[in-house]
Amino acid sequence: MTQDSDTENATSFARQAEQAQHLLDAGQFDEAAVACVTLARGYPGEGISWHLLSTVSLALQRLPMAVDAALKSVQLDAGNARYFMQLARCYLVAQEWLQARKALGYAEGGNIGNDADALSQLGTLWFEANCLDQALACYNRALALDSAHTAGRFNRAATLRFQGDARRAEEDYRYLLQQHPADFEACHNLLQLRRFSCDENVLPLIDHCSDLNKGQWRAQVQLGYARGKYLEDVEAFEQAFDAYTRAADLKRQHTPYSVEKDLALMSGLPRLFETGPLADLVASGGDESAPQPIFVVGLPRTGTTLVERIIGSHSQVVSGGELNSLPLALLEAMGQNCFADPFRISLPDGESIGPEQLPGIRQRYLQLSRDRLTGPATSGRLVDKLPFNALYVGYILAAFPKASVVHVSRDPMDAALSNFKMLFAHGYDYSYNLDDLAAYLVEHRQMMQAWQRIFPGKLHEIRYEQLVADPQGHIQGLLDYCALPVEQACFDFHTNPEASQTASASQVRQPIHQRSVGHWRNFGAQLASLEKKFADAGMQRTL
Repeated sequence: MTQDSDTENATSFARQAEQAQHLLDAGQFDEAAVACVTLARGYPGEGISWHLLSTVSLALQRLPMAVDAALKSVQLDAGNARYFMQLARCYLVAQEWLQARKALGYAEGGNIGNDADALSQLGTLWFEANCLDQALACYNRALALDSAHTAGRFNRAATLRFQGDARRAEEDYRYLLQQHPADFEACHNLLQLRRFSCDENVLPLIDHCSDLNKGQWRAQVQLGYARGKYLEDVEAFEQAFDAYTRAADLKRQHTPYSVEKDLALMSGLPRLFETGPLADLVASGGDESAPQPIFVVGLPRTGTTLVERIIGSHSQVVSGGELNSLPLALLEAMGQNCFADPFRISLPDGESIGPEQLPGIRQRYLQLSRDRLTGPATSGRLVDKLPFNALYVGYILAAFPKASVVHVSRDPMDAALSNFKMLFAHGYDYSYNLDDLAAYLVEHRQMMQAWQRIFPGKLHEIRYEQLVADPQGHIQGLLDYCALPVEQACFDFHTNPEASQTASASQVRQPIHQRSVGHWRNFGAQLASLEKKFADAGMQRTL
């Protein structure tokens, strides 16, 4: 081959690779797929060919092809950090946490150099792999190279918050808003860090951010919740409720949701274990030799994080936080893949699972959970506090007959208010409408009563109000139920340095208090209709 033909071939390759990248950047994934396949066939010895093919395959949810192409790219160029980062993305989607962390380790040793963008992306992948220390180190490196790097600073702030460093997180969010006053996510997150006072009037900051985001509904939703949070902090409760309501209404307008499906799921799932195909398994007692994880369930914003933190501070327990392991294991048993939404399981999906699938569900749950966790304590008893698992108590106790299931409940009015004023990152769509919220909480209570009836003596009930009024006695009872010896660390949970990746990340750093008990009374007039619905359903408030 002549030098001219070599040059022509290289030019053709560069042109085709550039075109494939352009289609990917434009979101034209079908066209990009054709271009990437052609590139890989024509230039199979070039790592970028397989890297691009992996990228488009992942975008099209063709996971096996994405993994295979990513592996080919790193085989061809083992020093390319971006190729290993793409491989890690594939493994993270597949919930293959150990493999993802290995790939990220190789990326760290690659040619990432002084590229702030690449370091910030690497930090985000470490975060998704549940390695917050490594994520923070990457964000610090990125910002050392470019102090104005927006993504690096925003993600560092989020990581610092989860690690309990609210002061530094606030510094980062305020820096971002100085440089980018239209950054509505930074504005929203800033308000979630702590309680603000009248002397710290942040309404002009919120108003200015809102003006810069006119017509952007996502921005207006987040800023509406930020406004409500500040007004609530300064005890302007009527104005706060108005802000929350406007933001929730806007969120609901853009969120396809039917509460009837959730109500049917909550009423139908217990019947599968009471009179349905799984009833015989309940009667037989299941496999008594199975491991004994601890599940903390209940509605969100009812004290589940507090209870999980208490248990997770024990030396014999490893805290998993809000694991998606059980919904994912159930989805796989239903024949769905890892791209399915674990918050969108339907009653027919639940009915499709037979008793013969339970051993596989159990093993898959344990594999996903253990791979997700890091550190030397992974051999301890696992505590999983995904509130959504309340729907799956039947599957939990069928697969793990000796599991500890702790149900945390709260006064319905306080629970409803806490849900209504929370902008959830994902799921819990019932919370954006008071009528849906009332219907959901009523049905949720009936579902938990059904689980108690089907599995008598298996669930341990903790009322938030009683726990904060008498922590000594109730923590003792909780540990006894979980068959854990008493340890002082469980009473001093607020000193636990472990990260908490929940909406209560700031609150769990504080000792137990009763400030939130009966808080709904500050919004009594606005919640009168909700109070009547609960009374009509027999859910009398306790406060």
